[in-house]
Amino acid sequence: MFNPFAPFQEKFIAAFRKVKKRYLVSQSFTRDTMNPEGKRSLLLTHYDQKGHAQIHLNAMAADKYAAIIDLEKEEHREKLVSMIKPGSLYNVYSTLIPDANDIKKITDKIFAEKLQKYINRNTNWRISRDQTLIAKVETTFGELRVVIKYGSQTIRIKLEELEKI
Repeated sequence: MFNPFAPFQEKFIAAFRKVKKRYLVSQSFTRDTMNPEGKRSLLLTHYDQKGHAQIHLNAMAADKYAAIIDLEKEEHREKLVSMIKPGSLYNVYSTLIPDANDIKKITDKIFAEKLQKYINRNTNWRISRDQTLIAKVETTFGELRVVIKYGSQTIRIKLEELEKI
């Protein structure tokens, strides 16, 4: 299972506050491949507007770990710091992607064949060798999707769907 997200670090708190990304939405995270200890894995998505964070939270209504963390509230910062300490019950990730170019290279290598199979099975696209297919990974409400563009058409596929091919 592919996980491009960075482990959340304490230095992110000050950095997010500096760029006015004060709201973090937490949710359960199932793509944690580095969790041998059986900790609860969480993913934090950052927002500058509370309304956007609330929309994300509403989409996660069934997730008991979904919450809005306000980095301008000291008690929220303290709780977050305790959650990222080595002895905590959590592995916490940020939707920050360390190097987008590296992620693109990895996804191109891992998923190229699966993308081709998906396109052949689910579209009527007939792509010749001289045509360009643009694929990139994006995050929507903490879920990874592959966005494929071909001419004026766009398809968004959950990454987990590709992984099953």
